[in-house]
Amino acid sequence: VDALCFPRRNDDGVSLQTWQRSIRANQNHRSSMTPNNNNSTRVLELGAGVGVVGASLAAMGAEVLLTDLADLVKESLHPNLVQNSNNNNPQHVVAKNGCPPDWLQSTYPAAIVPIGKGWTAATALDWNKPLEDQLTPEQCHVDVIVACDCVWLVSMLQGLFSTVQAIFEFSSNNKKSDDGDDNKNSDKRRTPKLLLSFQRRNSDMFTTVDRVLEEIKAYNWNVECLAWYPVLYEEEEEEASASTSGLGDSHPNGSNDQDQSKKTEKEVFLFEISPVITKAVGE
Repeated sequence: VDALCFPRRNDDGVSLQTWQRSIRANQNHRSSMTPNNNNSTRVLELGAGVGVVGASLAAMGAEVLLTDLADLVKESLHPNLVQNSNNNNPQHVVAKNGCPPDWLQSTYPAAIVPIGKGWTAATALDWNKPLEDQLTPEQCHVDVIVACDCVWLVSMLQGLFSTVQAIFEFSSNNKKSDDGDDNKNSDKRRTPKLLLSFQRRNSDMFTTVDRVLEEIKAYNWNVECLAWYPVLYEEEEEEASASTSGLGDSHPNGSNDQDQSKKTEKEVFLFEISPVITKAVGE
């Protein structure tokens, strides 16, 4: 997946930033997911943004439903998937993965997009609205939920976790129904896990790692830190220019000897979160 194919533009046509840490997070997501019963791994991405993470996972062979707010799906997410599709990129390594999976059918857009060895689709999902009004039962029946740096505010954290809890509860109830089914060939997928990447931010206006862990504890979920790593974050060009103006000797054309861009180190965490599985008496 070419990250340069993922522009996200505002009303003035100015490209917004594609999060650099998404590419690094993909490496850990890949090692954390395994196929289920020789089938492709089903992934539900929450807060997909421009779609870099979900498209990358699809390129490696997963079936990915990417979700975000309706305007983002229409203006950015779905167009970016189409731009990165196999039809527009003949150099992609494509697996013979048969027909498009039915579970990816969504209300908008209707098209399922092949990327690399896998499949993608995009649909709207608002964390503040009931899950059952937005996703089909089959779309909640997944192997992995992915959320990449989309909860920097406390309000976002609460909305995300309430949606994840709804998916966990649906999967648990659905699994009990499958276990009682006489059809031995029924699709019995395990309760999904959440892979959450989170960047530590220093400002008081942002949520913290401690707050994330407190919310996880409040839901009584299991949590494991799969990875921690520093990421060099490059400031926007305007910010870098402002921070370096008036410093150092300049060339006649106005440029400084040193690189105008300013890089700072940020901490990024990757958590694996899963519900506590309780067994009934006699199991």
